Amino acid sequence: MNRAAVILGVALSLACATGNRNPDLVIDIGNSMIAPGTGFTIMFKEVPGDSRCPTDVTCVQAGNAQVLLEVKGVDGSQRTVLLNTTEGPSEVTVGKLLIHLVRLDPQPLSSVPASARKYSVVLHVTQP
Repeated sequence: MNRAAVILGVALSLACATGNRNPDLVIDIGNSMIAPGTGFTIMFKEVPGDSRCPTDVTCVQAGNAQVLLEVKGVDGSQRTVLLNTTEGPSEVTVGKLLIHLVRLDPQPLSSVPASARKYSVVLHVTQP
């Protein structure tokens, strides 16, 4: 078997193996996105608090950040949820969606104040 056929076979195997997984959503603060295949719109509204330990500092505790999301259903329903990076809850069920906070970017640095951060949230959304 030639090299191109082997590479194609591996690529197809990977595509099939990951085909059933929902991709993570990356949403910048102030923006919204429709969760694929669900009809639900998720808006990343704000970061009410961010006390995470800066990556360039050694801390006794990891700290926590909170993200405020607004979830709208296709039926016009709307719900505001608060998720946390290290303190619970980090996931919530809204209708038939399970929304899990994967991470909040960027990770803090001691030289950059929270007010200057351009936040984005990474969410994993599934329909159980």
